[in-house]
Amino acid sequence: WRYMFGFSAPLAAIMAVGMWSLPPSPRWLLLRAVQGKGPMEDNKKKAMNALRRLKGPSASDKVLTDEIENNLSSIKAAYADQAEGSIFQVFEGASLKAFTIGGGLVLFQQITGQPSVLYYATSILQTAGFTTASDAAKVSILIGLFKVSRCLKSTILEDGR
Repeated sequence: WRYMFGFSAPLAAIMAVGMWSLPPSPRWLLLRAVQGKGPMEDNKKKAMNALRRLKGPSASDKVLTDEIENNLSSIKAAYADQAEGSIFQVFEGASLKAFTIGGGLVLFQQITGQPSVLYYATSILQTAGFTTASDAAKVSILIGLFKVSRCLKSTILEDGR
């Protein structure tokens, strides 16, 4: 397991450096302006610069301005419809249904021992008939890759991309 964590450490460091260099989200900057946590014009300029940095120098000012204005109008509309809420709203209506389904899935996954299968897959596969530990480990890695690809696929489908 040390090699597994050691192999992922450089990738995590590269991702951390990449994320550190990202600008703030243009939508977040506009939301702060709508909430009154900064001057509107300054935040619009910052959002424009952040969007230009994210989209690259080839994006025209007209397209960026239109996107900023569209985002700003959608944020204002959403913020105007938003009422003060409390944490107890999680336990009401559609939120309760989503909370129950999500919590139930996590509970079911833990009760059935599904994560344990991956932890002990090499031992289980050796017991099932793989003679060498390296063959069982390769199949275990393959199972993990299939599981990751399934998670990525479902995430992509949920996002609608």
